[in-house]
Amino acid sequence: MQDHSPEIEHRPQMMECSCGRQTPADRVACIYCGSELVRPSGSTTPLKINFQEFETWEKGVVTVAVGCSNEVDIEQAAAVIPLSADELDRLCRCGFPIPIARLRTSAEAEAVADRLAAANIRCIAIDEARLLPEIEPVRLRKIEIGTDGPVFVTFNTNENICVAWSDITHVVYGTIFTSQLDSLEKRVRGGKRKAIDGTAMTNDEDVLDIYITGHREGFRILPAGMDFSFLAGEMSLLAADNMRRALDLLSDRSTNARTNLSYREIRGLLGHTWPATRSKDSKGTSGGMISGRRFSSSLTTSNAAQFLRFSRLQSLDL
Repeated sequence: MQDHSPEIEHRPQMMECSCGRQTPADRVACIYCGSELVRPSGSTTPLKINFQEFETWEKGVVTVAVGCSNEVDIEQAAAVIPLSADELDRLCRCGFPIPIARLRTSAEAEAVADRLAAANIRCIAIDEARLLPEIEPVRLRKIEIGTDGPVFVTFNTNENICVAWSDITHVVYGTIFTSQLDSLEKRVRGGKRKAIDGTAMTNDEDVLDIYITGHREGFRILPAGMDFSFLAGEMSLLAADNMRRALDLLSDRSTNARTNLSYREIRGLLGHTWPATRSKDSKGTSGGMISGRRFSSSLTTSNAAQFLRFSRLQSLDL
């Protein structure tokens, strides 16, 4: 008796993992043990890209656009990654390194880069660990203007760091947005919870990151706690004005530095790669049998981690 099952005729090419099991050759990792597969040289089987959203603690490999041809095929590029043609077009117009996709392996990130290259978008794959996402920039308390350059005074340790103007390589300006939603809920029929009260608070704070030769973490100026006396006669009573004037001073005197002021404009385009972080904390329960049990919690949303990654990306020589 003949078997005419189409599954046998069209069985996908398989690869053997180190665990001894077979996995389809279009996968990056073994579907059983999760180990990354070593693809044979010359393999023509296209990889299946996993664009699944990351957990907050995970790091990945980022495909970064570093140049776009005037003949870029936006529609072809939009078929490669889960972005609209309009979003891709705006990203390509940025003129500075911009993240396009965030993947779990270098093989996937490089495959995306190759496919986008066919659409005339030049990309490179960068391990997210290069951006030092767990390390905050060194916060400054004061800047003293010397004859050869500024002296950075650190916020907590009062350490003096002498810098030549020519050593400043990048200046990145942005805003940290934070929102907090405090809610009070009670349990209703079926074990579900119903919101009975809530309070929302929002805050935004300008931030200025400065990078110098040989210092990967960079330095940060925040309005709160910063001594702006180095601005002399340009110093204002408003912290927001002082931040912009500090930016102007550093940009004017650091003739070798690249200044990026675009974060606020393109922040929405970064969400697909580096979404804002959300954390929910329980604040306990109250009430009893008569009034009903009530549950309070706080949900905080912040783009601080996103801006840090964006800022560090600009500081790399790509």
